[in-house]
This record gives sequence, structure tokens and C-alpha cells, in this order.
Amino acid sequence: AQEVARRHVHRAAARRHLALQDGPLVLDDWVDGLRHHPTAAPAEHMHAQGWLAMDPRTLLDKEKALRADKLLSVYVRSLAVAATGADALGCVVARDTLVWITPMAAHAAQAQLRALLHWWAQGQNTPLPLPLRTAMALARADLNAAATAYEGSHVVGGECEDPSWARCYPRFENLVEGGLQALAPQVYAPLLDWAAAHLRCEDLPQPAGEPT
Repeated sequence: AQEVARRHVHRAAARRHLALQDGPLVLDDWVDGLRHHPTAAPAEHMHAQGWLAMDPRTLLDKEKALRADKLLSVYVRSLAVAATGADALGCVVARDTLVWITPMAAHAAQAQLRALLHWWAQGQNTPLPLPLRTAMALARADLNAAATAYEGSHVVGGECEDPSWARCYPRFENLVEGGLQALAPQVYAPLLDWAAAHLRCEDLPQPAGEPT
């Protein structure tokens, strides 16, 4: 982590104001934790600023692909940073990989944040049928994987084991009846598109003196 910090970030940058409105909903906050890049940063990482996050979990699956269901908080932070107009490259240091996050255009980030505000407001009125792993599978149009994610299998538990989900949607078909197939692509397809377009994995750097 110290090696990544040395390469990626330098002195602190000023925080940036984030103000968005979607109808009666207002998001008014400050984005902090931004850093200026050191002048010796690698050429492919040259953005005006950067931000660094630590994640103690593994983020890769058995095929060494990023698990999108573990990236929701990173996605929201990336949107917030980009929505301010900051040209800031993100870096997440996980247990098994580095994830570099290039900024999207400010107008696109603002539009996606407004959409999330809309769905958040809908969820305050009624529980939306969007358990994370299940909805991610549906956003990929994989109905079988979605059913397994919710109800589990003989080797892995399902999201329906969470009492809050079980109370509202006891079985997968209840999610479908509640509109899962229509809602999941609207809410989570933008996250999948972001992951495909803006994320790149890199091996963790070896500590000095250790063989590669």
C-alpha cells in the first residue's frame, strides 16, 4: 500500500463541492480525499489528481476477473468525484489486486448519480426487488445465475437467507413478480458498463527484497 501511495498520490488537494438535484431531491456535499499526483507518476496514470482507497477483501473471482458485486461503493465514489469535474484517477488496493479507475465525463457521472437518487427515493417508498448479486446477474441477462444467487445451491448460500430479503421476497419468483427483470438492467447495467470501460487491474507490487 505504501508503494502504491508513493506512485499514485502526493500532497493533499482541495476538496470539491458536489451539488446535484433530481426533482425534489438534492445532493449537496463535499468530496475530499483527493491528492495531487507526484511528478514522477507513470505516464499511463497521468491525471491532474488521484484518490486512493483500501479494501481488505479479495475482488477477483476464480477466473481472475473483477467481481462487480463488490464494487458498488467504489462505483458511487467514482461517480461523485467525476461529477465535480475533477480529473482524478482512482486506485483501490485490495487483498489480491490493484484496481485503477479512470474518471468518466462529468456530465455522464452527474446523470448516473441523478438516476441513483431516483432509485434511492423509490426504495424509500417500497422495498425494491434488487438484492445485489441477484440483480447483477439479471443485469447480465443471466436468469439462471440470478435464481442461484438468490436461492442458493448445495455449495453456496443465497441472498434470500438475509431475513430482510426473506421477509419481503421469500422466493425468487416473488422478485420476478415484483419487477426484478425490468429494474435490474436499469439500476445495475450502468455499473457494469462503467466497470468494462473505466477499470483496469494490476498485480500488487512485490515488497522490496522479495522475489517476484
